[in-house]
Amino acid sequence: MDAEESYTTAETYFMDRPIALSVAAYLADYDKGKTATELAFEFHVSVPTMYRVMNEMWRYRLLTPSRNGRRVEYQLSDDLKKALPAFMSKMKPPSRGVVAADRKLGMMSELMRDYRLSLGPQTAYLLVKSSIKQQVMANLPVGVRQRRLGALRNKFGEPVRFDLFYGTDEKSVAVDLKIIESTRHLRERLGMLASMGDLRKSGLNGIVVAYLITSMGDQWLVDEKSATEALGSLNRGTLPITTVIRTAAQPDLVNPSFLKAFATSIAKSVVEVVSNE
Repeated sequence: MDAEESYTTAETYFMDRPIALSVAAYLADYDKGKTATELAFEFHVSVPTMYRVMNEMWRYRLLTPSRNGRRVEYQLSDDLKKALPAFMSKMKPPSRGVVAADRKLGMMSELMRDYRLSLGPQTAYLLVKSSIKQQVMANLPVGVRQRRLGALRNKFGEPVRFDLFYGTDEKSVAVDLKIIESTRHLRERLGMLASMGDLRKSGLNGIVVAYLITSMGDQWLVDEKSATEALGSLNRGTLPITTVIRTAAQPDLVNPSFLKAFATSIAKSVVEVVSNE
């Protein structure tokens, strides 16, 4: 394969696999190579999925693997280093190592389509949390910000963790952000919330329960109505809970518009809680 033919083949591949060009742009910022595990973490995909991308790029002579002890590190091939600026000027991938949350969602959507993948629970949660965190902050008014609280404990003295905290200098709101696939998972969250007791003794003024109800494989084991009703039964005076529950198919979990609307509702609920006397 001559240089011109190799360039044309690589260009066609990058047009079909935008994530591969994003990986190449990311690797270009580093003198040392990266492992598939490190790249999987950065791009919020599973390690096996990233290995598939790495193997494809290696077959097209776009990457050079090298062993460093037990680590297999990937670097750009010499030919790709020379050609990458031209590819980037035509296709305009992210030029920096840190990829925006919406871009990661787009790349995951491409992977799901191109490789016929489904989202694993942990990958879905990391993607959703990253996007929601940015979008909620963008929708909060001046004076309401992300907060940090010390260790929280329930009425049994056990530690309790929430995903996000927001509020003002005087009030704090916890956000319990979860992707719910099964009745067992929902029962676990209900039990945790019921054990909180008087929130004000924990330094909180309320909880925003933000759950995305999705399927487990092809089965829908939880529905939005029953989840909302179950959470409503906990909403007593000592446990002020606001619910933001949405049904989400797999494509919705990587849909920026869907997640933006979900985050807007969360931000609205946070503001309502901190505004109550």
